[in-house]
Amino acid sequence: MLFRSGLNTTLCDAAHEQYVTAIYMYLDTANRVGRYSSAAHPPGLLWRRGRQTLERLDGAGLLLGVRPNESYAAREVSFDAGDRLLLYSDGLVEAENADGESFGDAALPNFIQEKESLEAEQFVDLLLENVLAWSRGGSMKGQEDDITIVVIDMKDGATSHM
Repeated sequence: MLFRSGLNTTLCDAAHEQYVTAIYMYLDTANRVGRYSSAAHPPGLLWRRGRQTLERLDGAGLLLGVRPNESYAAREVSFDAGDRLLLYSDGLVEAENADGESFGDAALPNFIQEKESLEAEQFVDLLLENVLAWSRGGSMKGQEDDITIVVIDMKDGATSHM
C-alpha cells in the first residue's frame, strides 16, 4: 500500500530545505495489528517475548520535505501478548562511547532482551540512563543529539506505553 503524506507536501511548500525523518505507527489493539510507514527514520524494534527474538521494522522511505509528491509504503506487523515495540530517534542508537562504538550496534539489542521484564516506564528510565552513561564514558563530552523513546507493551486486550 502506498500513500502520499500531507505533511511532506507542507514541508516541501513552506519549509524549503528543511528535512525531517518520521515514523508513523497505527495500532489496532483489538486485532493486534500495526501499520507503519517510515520517512528515513530509524527502524522500530519489536521484541517478541514469546520467541525471544528482536525484529527490525524497516520501511525506509525518503526524508520528508524533499519531493512534494513522494509516496510512502505502508507495512503491516502482527503482535502477540508480551511483545514490546520500541520507537526512537537516532540520538539513541548513534550515541558513541570513547571507542567510537554506537549504542545501537553494541548495546541496545542486549539491553532490550535483558530488561524485557521491566515495566515500560522503568525500561525507558533505565535505557536513557544507560545511553547517557555510554556516551559520557571515557573522553566523550556527552550526548549531543536529542533522544526520543516510545515503548509500547502489548498486553492481553490492551497496550501500555511510556
